[in-house]
Amino acid sequence: MTLRTGTFRFPEGVREVIGRRLDRLSEECNRLLITASLVGRECDFRLLGVLSRDTEEDRLFELLDEVLEARVIDDVTGRQETYQFSHSLIQRAYADKLSTSRKVRLHARIGAASEELYAGDLAAHAAELAHHYAKAEPVTGQEKLVHYSLMAGEQALAKYA
Repeated sequence: MTLRTGTFRFPEGVREVIGRRLDRLSEECNRLLITASLVGRECDFRLLGVLSRDTEEDRLFELLDEVLEARVIDDVTGRQETYQFSHSLIQRAYADKLSTSRKVRLHARIGAASEELYAGDLAAHAAELAHHYAKAEPVTGQEKLVHYSLMAGEQALAKYA
């Protein structure tokens, strides 16, 4: 039997190996990583902090230490306070744990948190924002999706013109 994720299928045995590795982490770490999985392959510590307002900064560092030690995420070389999943299949395994409704609402939260965090430079993060608002469109509507999509297009045109 295989698990279907998007257009990619990976064998049940691979899913079980990943599951065993992730089951060793605390429940709190797993909740954090589920959120991070929808942010993307890479995640900024500051964004995790905004998304985890109920978690004190010291506790958030402890959770990150736990997942770094387990080699589920790694530091991104040359970028401070940025982490990435050690493998895209781990990211997918976490994202697949969520229902569609939960994913939509979490993308809306990620979009709002990103707007708050990057308020001084939204244009630099327009593509990320467009992505999250595209996924959240059933609950947020199209206004922000269109706004950030246009902004991302303008950024791309300016960069590659």
